[in-house]
Amino acid sequence: MTLHTNVRDSDERKTHYYRVIAENIQDGLTIIENRKPVYVNDVICRILGYTAEELRMMNFIDLIALEDKPSVSRILERIKRTGDKPTELKFRVVRKDGFSRLLSNRYFQIPGETPAILVITADTTVRQQSDEKIEHAAQEWRATFDAIRDMVWICDEDCNLLRVNKAFADSSASEPRELIGKKCFDILKEYKELCGLCPHKRTLSTKEPASQVVPTGSKYIEISASPVFDEKNEVFASVCVAHDITESRTASKKLQELYSLEKELRRELETEMKQRVEFTRALVHELKTPLTPILASSELLVEELKDEPWLSLAKNVNSGAANLNRRIDELFDLARGEVGMLTLNRQPVDSLTLFNDVVNYVGPVAAGNKQTLISNFETLPVVRADEDRLRQVLLNLLNNALKYTPAGGKIILKAYRKNNQMVVEVKDSGPGINETDQKRLFQPYQRLSKDRERFSGLGLGLALSRMLIELHGGKIWVNSKKDEGSTFGFSIPLDGDGI
Repeated sequence: MTLHTNVRDSDERKTHYYRVIAENIQDGLTIIENRKPVYVNDVICRILGYTAEELRMMNFIDLIALEDKPSVSRILERIKRTGDKPTELKFRVVRKDGFSRLLSNRYFQIPGETPAILVITADTTVRQQSDEKIEHAAQEWRATFDAIRDMVWICDEDCNLLRVNKAFADSSASEPRELIGKKCFDILKEYKELCGLCPHKRTLSTKEPASQVVPTGSKYIEISASPVFDEKNEVFASVCVAHDITESRTASKKLQELYSLEKELRRELETEMKQRVEFTRALVHELKTPLTPILASSELLVEELKDEPWLSLAKNVNSGAANLNRRIDELFDLARGEVGMLTLNRQPVDSLTLFNDVVNYVGPVAAGNKQTLISNFETLPVVRADEDRLRQVLLNLLNNALKYTPAGGKIILKAYRKNNQMVVEVKDSGPGINETDQKRLFQPYQRLSKDRERFSGLGLGLALSRMLIELHGGKIWVNSKKDEGSTFGFSIPLDGDGI
């Protein structure tokens, strides 16, 4: 009785030991009899998502994913025939929640009255996913490496090739794997002049990137090397790239040539412009020297003469001389403006007073032409501007309107404040201007062909007006339609000084 009791205690103790081991092992354990689990540990329950009671009621084969069932059935039958021989098999199972897991299973035959199979299971899903990601990344890296059109290679301290891309292999009509282990200088024979200045050797020595340009025939190749460090921060290899810089080098040389040419042309242009200004200055002096006494004498004659036709003749001489004097001033101003020598004398200007003075000045001319001059001014601000130049622009626009407006027509001078701008518009009831002519109105020496016989002038007024307005930081424009009159306008900024 005592012996029997001791044996039973010993068996129970062993059973307890085995159960403790089974419940604490990191792998899943399953004992299968007649294709049904008779024992499962907690690990396999977590892997499959079922409780132990649910698993014991199931046929083990039902847990296997449909596509893997035939192979698993065959291996189980083979285990029965071969005896206690471990066999490993990987297959997918479907968890209770519907998600699949990839399991690695090892099978062992358990002898006894009822044959059984011990299955040791490891969940390899995460590892498999990691392996797939690593493989995918390797494939991407290889594809990227081979897609680089430049020759790329990695070589060690002894100049042995560790890795080459397709472009490098193609240069020697080889496959990449055929070149591994060969000396780089044996493959790159056309770069043998480089050996004394090899960027690879310099990189190994300095631990810094290095490069060297090598002429090969009609081409220029830049070879660069970057260090590859090991875990001890020592350089054991370098990544080398051969890049054809012929095109960029040629372009750079051409750019330098063009820059030199542009610099020379600019110098010549500046010289020409200075010469033009000096010529214009001399011309103005030569023209004004005899013109000055003509103006003074004609003005005196107009004041002193009372009898006709002498008074009319004196007025004609004075008017012609004054007109010529204005043309000379316009020519000189335009020449100075084109070379950036025209400057403004900005002062606070009472724009309302200025506009009224201009209207009073041209009013008699409009009345003499049987034209109606209408002024429409709002409360205008004090602006910071060159008063003489602003008056010059206004008179030019009004004189043009007087020229082109027929007898009985209207000329409207309008000025108002808009946002931070003062806007001025001169509207006439003349014949209007077509779109083609509008595009060239503000260019120097441009006049409408139909007006060249009717009106005097060099066609400088609008060009000079545009220059003066832009010097004020403003804009000038024209809106016109054929047979509907024209509106010339300009705006100048108030710069925060307007009241």
